[in-house]
Formats: sequence, C-alpha cells, structure tokens
Amino acid sequence: MKNLLIALLIVSKFSYGQFIDSSKFGINSEIGFSVAELEHSVYGKVAGNTFQLGILASYRLNERMSLSSGLILQNFSGNIFVNNLNSNLTNQYFQFPLKFNIKSPIFKELNENIRFIGGVGAYANFMSLSSVSNSVSEVKSENLGWNMVFNVNLGM
Repeated sequence: MKNLLIALLIVSKFSYGQFIDSSKFGINSEIGFSVAELEHSVYGKVAGNTFQLGILASYRLNERMSLSSGLILQNFSGNIFVNNLNSNLTNQYFQFPLKFNIKSPIFKELNENIRFIGGVGAYANFMSLSSVSNSVSEVKSENLGWNMVFNVNLGM
C-alpha cells in the first residue's frame, strides 16, 4: 500500500511548460490525477478520484514565478449507494483558473532540472454534466451552474 501511495504521488500531476527564452509569455499543458472528496447536496460526502487535462497561457514574472490562466477539463468519479444499489457518480467540469506558480531548483549543484513546484490559484468551475448510473438505470443532468474553488499545489 505504501508503494502504491508513493507511485500515485509521483504520477499525480504532470506539467509541461514552454517559454521562449526572450519572451515573458509561454504555453503550459497539464494532466493530473488525484483523490478527492465531493460534498454533494443529496448524497453527502462522496470519496472518488479526478482526472484533469488542461492548457494554460503563462506570463513569467521572473525566473522563478509566473501567472497562468486557461482552460482545464476535469472529470470526478465516485461510488455511492442509491436504493441499495452500488452506483457511480460522475461529474464533468470546465475550469477557468488563475494561478500563481513558483519553481525553485532543489539540488542546484547536482541537477537544476529537479525542482520544487508550488502554487496557489482560484478557479471558476462550470459543471457541464452530472450522471448517476447503476445496473438498472442512469440519470443525467446537464448545465448545472458555476462555483468557485481555491487550490494549493505542491510537487517536484
């Protein structure tokens, strides 16, 4: 179990960014996997996992700090019980982030490519789809509205 947790932490967030050396602007793409807990108005707290894929435009403030914004597509999936049937709750979101990022080499003398990455951000989320399905039925709701999220990221 411990090895699985370490492996999940290692692959939990991949991010790629490209800046042209003379430019302060760049493009980032990111893919992420995480474990999450959703507070649902009908089903209460739902434990599940998320997958996200995004593309962001970045503005470099200096060598270590940048601001980024763009579009992220996120999918949440968790298991619930409805009428004594095991059911799957799936939510799909469009996220519009505004993030502050910092990158700093950890072992500067050994390898500058190994970096500490941190950031904080605010997200406007639009829930485009919510679906509850089991072996008997499926209920879908679309265009469910907006909410706001605050996020803190840490990684290597």
